[in-house]
Amino acid sequence: MSKRILNIMIFTLLLISSGCGLFSSPAKTTKNFYRAVEAGKLDQATKMVSSKVKSGMGDQKMRTMLSEATRKIREHRGIDSIEITSEQITGDVADVSGTIKYSDGTSENFNQKLLKEDGDWKLE
Repeated sequence: MSKRILNIMIFTLLLISSGCGLFSSPAKTTKNFYRAVEAGKLDQATKMVSSKVKSGMGDQKMRTMLSEATRKIREHRGIDSIEITSEQITGDVADVSGTIKYSDGTSENFNQKLLKEDGDWKLE
């Protein structure tokens, strides 16, 4: 294998593993957000929220809201699955729709708007 091909392969692997947002999507960000909230990883979930929402809400209110969402998910015995039914991207704005199916057999539909900030999709 030539050195050039090897370098291209290494560069590609670095991009994939770097988390730079190059391969993220609004649907993936939405799923990751709900899984972080489910796990009580509020700092991780907060990183997936747009700066506009965070500045308008404030840290304490944001944490309270996310804690309440974690409690609600736990009341349903966790998330069984997150199904994305629609992902529409127009420039740096996206709309994601889907259904959260909880482990207790209930489900909830959602519509989520996302914005692209610094190359990453953030919940609006």
